[in-house]
Amino acid sequence: MAQRLSAVLPYPLKYKVTAKSSAEITQVIKEANYDDSCAGIVTWCHTFSPSKMWINGLDMLQKPWLHFATQYNREIPCTREMTPEEIAGE
Repeated sequence: MAQRLSAVLPYPLKYKVTAKSSAEITQVIKEANYDDSCAGIVTWCHTFSPSKMWINGLDMLQKPWLHFATQYNREIPCTREMTPEEIAGE
């Protein structure tokens, strides 16, 4: 995904790791904080990702953060024109 998005974005995305623990998340965020060439982080968590394992890492994050929250094989929200029902919250 990072490679594909890098082809159309003005700044390259770098895949770091599929973090499966609080310690891995904290390490990636520390690396991002200390890297002057890092503009921010992008995360993509499955709906059922345990939120509490992100608390320590995100608490120390000093860069911008973009979070993709999508279901597998679905469109990224708002990359298409929304229907009247979606706009109304139905």
